[in-house]
Amino acid sequence: MAQGRDGKADRVKIHVRDGVAYTSGVCICANGWLCPVCSAKIRAKRANEIAVGVASLIMSGGSAWMVTFTVRHAKGHALAELLEALNDAFRKLGTGVMAQREKKLTGKIGTINSREITYGKNGWHPHLHVIVCFDSEPDVMQLTYMMARWQRLWMAWTKKHGFPADKAHGVKWDKVMTAEGAGEYIAKAQDSGRHIGNEVARGDLKKGKLGSLTPFEMVEYLLATGDAAVVDLWVEYEKATKGKSWLRWSPKLKARLGVDE
Repeated sequence: MAQGRDGKADRVKIHVRDGVAYTSGVCICANGWLCPVCSAKIRAKRANEIAVGVASLIMSGGSAWMVTFTVRHAKGHALAELLEALNDAFRKLGTGVMAQREKKLTGKIGTINSREITYGKNGWHPHLHVIVCFDSEPDVMQLTYMMARWQRLWMAWTKKHGFPADKAHGVKWDKVMTAEGAGEYIAKAQDSGRHIGNEVARGDLKKGKLGSLTPFEMVEYLLATGDAAVVDLWVEYEKATKGKSWLRWSPKLKARLGVDE
């Protein structure tokens, strides 16, 4: 039974409407980092918001790029420190006079960013997925200057934190899509799970690569093998992500892209 707002216990109820069953009176933790049930629900909703927002942007003449940021990591590096380096370096990209000038010259209207974490043979591997939104197609020269500045700053600030990014892979830019593909972006791609919203928000759907594990795969690994070493990793993951957001939109960007708050 769940505890009601009046302090009384409410019974969990199962309802069926139009052939669909759902429950009421259930307490939820709403933890997108740690709970596989809540994470799936929250991330699915956020992924849909991103897909709708970005498609709306492109259909109205805007454009978007997805940028992936990583830092150099090795076994033994603390996840909390890696996340701090990642977050601090990203903050530097959007602050200062140059950032404001860059925003004006490129037509940048904001970003949507999420954090994804895996663990593999080289230890913790946090990375940042960022959708950069522009009000139109940015001038090629100005976009090139922006890419170069971000690369330069990213290398400098990750080095300052002791985790210098790899020059070839530290910052990776990819054009999201074209206006002609916007319909598929929302419709067919939704069924396949391959739209940009899932790429950014659905870390729970992804599989670790080359021997790496996502946090929820760690739990599966523990159940399958009984290897208690995973427990310490999970505890570190819990502590490092506590109080931190995994997904952020720039202020007012949701409203501008027609996404309900």
